[in-house]
Amino acid sequence: MAFADGATGPLWYQLEGEGEVVVLTGGWGLTDKQFESVTPLLAERYCVLNWSWRGIGRSHRDVPGPQSLEDWADDLATVLDHAGVERAYLWGTSSGGMVSLLYAAHRPEQVAGVATWVQLYANEEFQRAFALFPEVIAVFGWDGLAILLSWLGLGSDVLLSERGVEFARWERVVLAENLEAEALAAVCAAVAQADVRPVLGSVRAPVTALAGTDGSLGLEGDYCAPALAELLRHLPHATVSPVAGASGTYFLAERPAESVAVFTAWVDSLRGSLGA
Repeated sequence: MAFADGATGPLWYQLEGEGEVVVLTGGWGLTDKQFESVTPLLAERYCVLNWSWRGIGRSHRDVPGPQSLEDWADDLATVLDHAGVERAYLWGTSSGGMVSLLYAAHRPEQVAGVATWVQLYANEEFQRAFALFPEVIAVFGWDGLAILLSWLGLGSDVLLSERGVEFARWERVVLAENLEAEALAAVCAAVAQADVRPVLGSVRAPVTALAGTDGSLGLEGDYCAPALAELLRHLPHATVSPVAGASGTYFLAERPAESVAVFTAWVDSLRGSLGA
């Protein structure tokens, strides 16, 4: 592992494997832990970079004042410069997808492609949810937040199963490790205010919407179906890479091998389109 000197303190990152670089950016509460089940599989073929932005995970926690998606994209730039990465694929899920798209807009020459979830901004429902999360912590603790997030993210077939319960327990541990309760409001506010739509015209890299199909946040769910349509309107060159039988943002933990296979097939398709 290594640390880059960020604008507000040390930024943690870790490289595994060899080959083309794939930068993994997880969501606001799970960060690199969201990719822990797929990292060893990816490292068999790629050089995998996991990292944490300011105030979360294994990066420095003492961040005064508000945060923003732009801050987190700047942190990614600092990490990649420190690691000497000249060009990479970006794979982001949950809010990490918005960070990846914003980075691709700011540094197009450094991005070979972006695999992302479908969210481009926080709509009114998401804003209300993120305003609620700090209150959930205050009243019900990390257990309450983990149960709520699992209910939102998991597919119905998994949610009440033994596997779903184990996932909620795992998420509770990760959330408590990654976040300080008193800093949660700043992190949630940053996600609630996020909107990458104004910069999408600057994204020149290939883009694919890579997510599970099941559950309320799956590609076929009530939230994601219109969100996916909007993503394709803003990025008409984008494609869709579904992971069948897995939930929208937790598909990595549910079906790691299938998720890596879908990502690799997309990368291979890009090589084919370039005649590689």
